[in-house]
Amino acid sequence: MSITPFSQLNHPRELFRQFTPNWFAVNMGTGVVMLILPHVWAASWAMDVSKVLFFINVILFIFFCILLAGRIVFFPKTLKPLFEHSIQPMAFGCMPMGLATIINGCILFYGAIQLSHILWWIDCLLSVLFVFVVPYFMFTKHDHKAETMSAVWLLPIVPSEVASCTGAFLVPHLPVHDGLLVLFTSYGLWAISVFLAAGIVINF
Repeated sequence: MSITPFSQLNHPRELFRQFTPNWFAVNMGTGVVMLILPHVWAASWAMDVSKVLFFINVILFIFFCILLAGRIVFFPKTLKPLFEHSIQPMAFGCMPMGLATIINGCILFYGAIQLSHILWWIDCLLSVLFVFVVPYFMFTKHDHKAETMSAVWLLPIVPSEVASCTGAFLVPHLPVHDGLLVLFTSYGLWAISVFLAAGIVINF
């Protein structure tokens, strides 16, 4: 058996078709480590490591976005089965949550407020999109039962809460008008998801 990467693919384009959104969980994990490291160790090396992880996280996120876009463009017929799968579409929530860690990194490490502001609105759109689209398929296409409920159900719901927390981190750096808009939007994002998430957690 060959251990050469991608040797089992019939065509290089198959790399796009085989991509699934759970890969964005890598951004979530890398991003969390990146953000907490300077707070755990108050040393210059911790900040340096975090900045390296930040660039790795950005590169991975862009790479995953390219793969997802390639699947949409080259294999559009695979999207419907993807969303109708009982588990895979849940992982779409990892995408905005992974982006949220990058936004926080832009603010924390480089003070890139304008870029962070733009990325935050993109993060909001993705969060709201998945908090409605994925549960829609859960209700209409999936065969879910209370007995099979798991924490994975939270993935498409909690990105709105994560975006609201990121908004709170962004608000102090913005002009008053923009800051108020982000603040009230963050309250709305929190309200969208917190009750759904609480309902799932309570029923565990």
